[in-house]
Amino acid sequence: AGKTQSGVTLILIDRTLDLSTATKNDTDCVLSRILSTLPHLPYHNNDVAVNMTPLCPDLK
Repeated sequence: AGKTQSGVTLILIDRTLDLSTATKNDTDCVLSRILSTLPHLPYHNNDVAVNMTPLCPDLK
């Protein structure tokens, strides 16, 4: 009668629709502009390469 129960909660978030909206060839949203402007990482479709050197010039 004095047992303590513990549990685990798992939350899954489906971001598929967010990605499919941004991969269209229009510039209706900021993410689609970013994806169409910046160079893509090798072998990636939805990831872009961002040059961070101007933000951290001391780390060259």
